[in-house]
Amino acid sequence: MSVGYTLKNGHWVWHQTPLKDKESRQKYAAYRANPSTYKVYHYNAKAAARAKAQAIARAAAKAEAERRKKDGILGNIMKGHFNDAWKNAKDTVTDKHRLIDKGVGFLAATGTAFCIASVACGAAFFVIGAGVLFTGGLMAHYAVSSDEERRQGMGKYALGTAKAEGIGILSGSLCGRGPAGCATLGPKAGSALEGQSGPGLVRESTAIIGRTIKDWMF
Repeated sequence: MSVGYTLKNGHWVWHQTPLKDKESRQKYAAYRANPSTYKVYHYNAKAAARAKAQAIARAAAKAEAERRKKDGILGNIMKGHFNDAWKNAKDTVTDKHRLIDKGVGFLAATGTAFCIASVACGAAFFVIGAGVLFTGGLMAHYAVSSDEERRQGMGKYALGTAKAEGIGILSGSLCGRGPAGCATLGPKAGSALEGQSGPGLVRESTAIIGRTIKDWMF
């Protein structure tokens, strides 16, 4: 049945109404005939307050976790939130999906750099290799996914895999190595960004990409 309190003339009045189906009406009639055989649960103010407090605490914890992840490791260090930075670092190490994307990006960067340096690697070979790497990344994501993650769909992992591979290809073609290696060790000799460092890496890579797109389109 439908039960609850209704405000009438400034007072809360308890009401109970049987549902319209035949089985519910029969059970309601049996309950009214002998209420002692049924357990009736009324509103518990303390339990409701406790549940509300728990819901607020969960929402606050979720918001704090999202803030921590958004700031990243470096952002938390800059703000003096060293414990949050450490948690982000542990999440990075234990997050299997993130590790897979990092691996895809590394392989894409390494493969692109090798393909540019090799006279035997043509455009067709490169495209096939990129497709195989993308498919392999999705298969790896699927392999480590839980049943719940699989029910939610693999679309979000496809986007992450594509993004990681794209960044790896750009880094490998412009820098000759992966993004992390490019930032810490600098571009390899003979790469498009040779001699660049710090802010110059981003500025020059953006200029190269812009020129390439312009030449390709016009």
